[in-house]
Parts: sequence; structure tokens; C-alpha cells
Amino acid sequence: MIQGKHNSIEQLQNENETLKVKIDELEKSKRKNQERKISLTKWVGSIFIGKDLKHSLNNLYEELPNNVTKITIADVTANLIWRFTRIGIFAVIISIIPIWLLFQQNRKIESQNGLIKEQSYLAEASRRSSLVFIMSNIMDNMDAELKTNNASEEPYHPSRKISNVTIGRLAALSQSMKPINYMNSDTILGEALSPERGLLLLSLANSFLSKETYSKIFEKCNFNYSDLNNANLNNLYLKGASLNGSSFENASLIRTNLNEVNLSRGKLIGADLTEADCRNADLSSTNLNNTTLVGVDFRGTDLRLSNLRNSLIAFDVFSLRITKQEIDSMKAKLSYAKVDKKDWFEVQSKNEVGGIRELESIYFVDTTYVHVDFTDKKSDTYEVPQYYIMKSAN
Repeated sequence: MIQGKHNSIEQLQNENETLKVKIDELEKSKRKNQERKISLTKWVGSIFIGKDLKHSLNNLYEELPNNVTKITIADVTANLIWRFTRIGIFAVIISIIPIWLLFQQNRKIESQNGLIKEQSYLAEASRRSSLVFIMSNIMDNMDAELKTNNASEEPYHPSRKISNVTIGRLAALSQSMKPINYMNSDTILGEALSPERGLLLLSLANSFLSKETYSKIFEKCNFNYSDLNNANLNNLYLKGASLNGSSFENASLIRTNLNEVNLSRGKLIGADLTEADCRNADLSSTNLNNTTLVGVDFRGTDLRLSNLRNSLIAFDVFSLRITKQEIDSMKAKLSYAKVDKKDWFEVQSKNEVGGIRELESIYFVDTTYVHVDFTDKKSDTYEVPQYYIMKSAN
């Protein structure tokens, strides 16, 4: 009994010693934490207050209230100014960090968006390549039809016709070839055009089908917004084609039949239309800047709001569908257009060109001589050894 009580007392003593050890460790840990806090506070204080400021303040307190010297006051003031400046610089640096992080994040987001766009365009390009494959099959079927019908090899012969089924397939295909902002090399172009429609039109135009067949094709197929930049369409038959918004920059259309073609809002910058047939065509709001218009038949052509700046104009028949109300909108649209005669307005007036007198009130022909070499224009009929600049009269 006594032995049991003794063991209990010893056990309690041991537990008491253990508790004392743990309490001592906790107190040591608290003291260390307090020391860390104090040292951290001192470190922060040294940053924001600094040793120099602390020393100057101590000097100030020692000299108060009656023996404060100017040196002490100047020392305290200088240290305070430096301290506030230092704190401001530190705050600016701290504030710049999140701004820099946001900027980097935005750059990554923009880069990712660019990659997503490029992937979308590449996916679209893959889809469109399948359309070109389908076009190749239709063209093969068209050639097979011509051979089966024993069509003549003579261009535009009436026997060179294809079935309505094939024309329907061509129409459906042209609708599928929608214009997009496609990529040229590694750059996404700003204007929406369809290079596939341009390829389809070139393939059909160079097949030299019968004119009746072309009338059916151009009636049903959609060739608007075709990309025909730098294309060679010399001597081709495009009568009645719908080419609204299409681009023919630097294209060659020498002696091309563009009769009744809809080229409204198109681009013919730098194109060569020497001796082209543009009768009754719609060229309203078309950009003809720097275009060669030697011997072009423009009878009945709608050229309202077209830009003929820097274009070489050399023809005797220039019929304009223009009213007096539209004269103001034509201002500056013919500035620096090139004409082949000093009395160009008089010649057009003799040909009873509509609206020519109204245009003459806006423009005049500068008689400065400029030599032009047309040996590379492949035109036997029209030779223009010199031209004159049309300028705005206002």
C-alpha cells in the first residue's frame, strides 16, 4: 500500500518535471518570437526612420527645450526629407510590381489570342484546300463532258457547252468559297477576299466555253470579292460577271470583255485595261488609281464616285452616267488622271459625253508635256507618245 503511494508520488514528480521542461521551451519560443518581432520592427524602423534620423532625433531631445541649435534642426529636417523621399521611392517600386505583372500577363494573353487566330485561319485554310480539290474534280468532269459531246477546239464555239448539273455544282462551289481575311506568308490581311473564287473564275474563263454557257455560269455563280491580284486575264470573256468588291491590283486585262460586268467597289489599282470592252459596266466607287485606260470602250459605263487618280486615260468615247447633283461628289476623283489630248474636254464634248461640261468646271488639263513609252503595252491600234495631267480647278 505504502509502496503504491510512493510510486504515484514519483510519477507525479516526473510528470511535473516534464511539464516544467515544456513550459520552459514555450517561454523560450515566445521570447525568441518577441525578439524576432523587435528585431524586425527595428529593421523596418531603420528602413523608414534610419540610424541618421534616429541619431538626429536623440540630439534634438537632448537639446530640448532651450538649447536647440540650428545644426540639430537642419540635421533633423534633412533626414526627414530624405526619409520621406526614400519611402516614396520604395512605394513607387512596390506599386510598379503589380503593374509590370499585369503588363506581362496582357502580353501573354495577346500572344495566345494571336496564336488562336492563326490556328483558326490555318484550320479554315485546310477546309478551303478541300474546296480546291472539289473544284479540280468538277473541272475534270467538265472536260470529260466536252470530250463526250465532241466539242470543237475553237474558242467560244457553240458546241463548247456543259450541262446545267455541272453549272449548278459550280454555283454551289462558288458560294462555299467565302471571302476571308486570309494569311499571306505570316501576315493576316485586312481585307476579306476569296483567292479560291479568283482561281475558279480564271479556270472557267480559260476554258473558252460557249458564250451562252458563260451567260448561265455568270448568272448563277458568285464571284464577288475575288482575289485576282496580278492575274493575267488578257482577251478573256467575262461579260455579265458579278465581281463586286473584287481586287485586280496590277492585273492585266488587255482586250478583256468586261461588258456589263459589275465591278462596283472593286480595286483596279495599277491594272492595265488597254482596249478593254467596259460598255455598260458598273464601275461605281471603284478604285482605278494608276490604271492604264488606253482605248477602253466606256460607253454607258457607270463611273460614279470612281477614283481615277494618276490613271492614263486615252479614248475618244467616254460616256458617263452622271447628273448635276452628283458633280460635287466627283470632286478630286479625277485629280492627276492622265489624258492624251490637250483639248480632251472638247473632244469628249463633240462626242456628246454626258456631264462633260460639269466635269470641265471642276477640272482642267495641264498642258505640260510628258513623254510616255508604250512599246510594252502590246497595242497596235493605240499609241500615246505623250500625255497631260488633269488637275482640280479649285
